Amino acid sequence: MAKINENRIKEIREQIKSLTWGEILVGQRAYHVEQHINVPDSFLKERIIKEGVSAASTFDISNEEVLEKIKETLLEEEYQTIECIAEWLDDPSAELEYSFYKEYEEPIGHCFIKSKKHDWRKGAIKCSEIMIVLGMNINYYGNTWYIKTVYANPVAGKDF
Repeated sequence: MAKINENRIKEIREQIKSLTWGEILVGQRAYHVEQHINVPDSFLKERIIKEGVSAASTFDISNEEVLEKIKETLLEEEYQTIECIAEWLDDPSAELEYSFYKEYEEPIGHCFIKSKKHDWRKGAIKCSEIMIVLGMNINYYGNTWYIKTVYANPVAGKDF
């Protein structure tokens, strides 16, 4: 494993700490973020039916709380998340997406799943996990990251 540039780690940490909704919403596929915050169940079900996605979720918390959970997840010290992001950005053979998640004690959202195991008439499935997908912008002077999407996710064995 190559040594990680400390300046790179510091730069990423500062980018995360100062992250705003404006920066999230200018990502290449930022419309995904808006499709996951406080949307009605009818919208979630419609996405599954019309768009053919296997699941659709929404956060049941405010934009500000979602932003704080994004920062909290990406600043996670225990799993050295920032170091992982730095390594990913500097790896010429890396995939263009990188995912992170964090589980919470209490539900932060809910979802509907396209599955015979989920009877929609019984309501939504609670979600206690945040999933963050980062995208990479390839640049000659150093690759950069952006939030491609973020959504509430159910935890198997806990939420359903």
